[in-house]
Amino acid sequence: MRILILRHGEPDYARDCLTEKGIEQAKRLGYRLAHETIREFFTSPMGRAQETCAETLRLFPGQEAIVCDWLHEFDLMWTNPNTGKQEAVWDVPPDQ
Repeated sequence: MRILILRHGEPDYARDCLTEKGIEQAKRLGYRLAHETIREFFTSPMGRAQETCAETLRLFPGQEAIVCDWLHEFDLMWTNPNTGKQEAVWDVPPDQ
């Protein structure tokens, strides 16, 4: 068994969707996976993740993704000491 874990395409975090570039990335991902034997698809409830998955599913007729609430990202914010702004922890530069 192989498990593929994929990240969503370029996001518009404010609207929880993909940008035009993100949609193109998701389409390319779908074409890359089109020849794989994939039995099940899982996605988080986040719009950007579902949009990314949908582009792949277009190439897998009859397949649907199972939405797993537990895949929702963590809401971990920190206050950047340089800017004073709230930022997502995954945006923290490595030297912080």
